Amino acid sequence: WEQSRLSHQLRRMRGRGLVERHGSGDDRRGATVELTDAGRAALDTAAPGHVELVRSLVFDGLSAAQLRAFGSAIESVLARLTNQIQ
Repeated sequence: WEQSRLSHQLRRMRGRGLVERHGSGDDRRGATVELTDAGRAALDTAAPGHVELVRSLVFDGLSAAQLRAFGSAIESVLARLTNQIQ
């Protein structure tokens, strides 16, 4: 996403009370965005349907061998990301 699109979406979510924005100290360009209780409730409501949709579109058509390969690939990506964070 372009920054302007992301900023616009976050402003809309903030207006609906779903997120709070916190400035990042001296650098006014950055911010931390946090879910509010209302945002968490909206996520909890949407999550089951979203999970089922992703499962049906992505995973249900894969064989057991393909699922194992996919899982292995995701574990490798996660390990690399974890190393970058640390």
